[in-house]
Amino acid sequence: MIDVNKPERAQYLQYLLEAWDVLQRRHFARRGLAAKTSSKHAQVSQDEVHGLDCISWYYPLAMLAERKKGVEMLNKVYGLSASVEFSDLWQQEYESYQLRTLQQDQDAETAADEMRGGQDDGDPQGTDRDSAGSADSGSEPAAEP
Repeated sequence: MIDVNKPERAQYLQYLLEAWDVLQRRHFARRGLAAKTSSKHAQVSQDEVHGLDCISWYYPLAMLAERKKGVEMLNKVYGLSASVEFSDLWQQEYESYQLRTLQQDQDAETAADEMRGGQDDGDPQGTDRDSAGSADSGSEPAAEP
């Protein structure tokens, strides 16, 4: 039980829980599982939920590559035609990760294009209404003080 008259005890508990979350994320990431935890105590964004995905896929992909090398060696030595791939569940998760990553890359590229497009006002002559002068008088624009 936490004594509500001593708020520092609740703070210590919060530190312990955050330490546990960090250890848990590291443990799952090392084994190739996306840890969907966050140290935040409020709303978590989609990016934060999937922030560790690229790290957590490192180990399964490395292990699969090594298994493929081993099976290739066995095939050469014994004249077999064996192969190794992800199981259906792992393959489905990996495809989901790839689609999510592709979508994030496309969203980032679209945002960058919009930022670049926002700098260009679409005037092909490169003129601006304020600096083009008055169409009625044909005079030069007024100098700024």
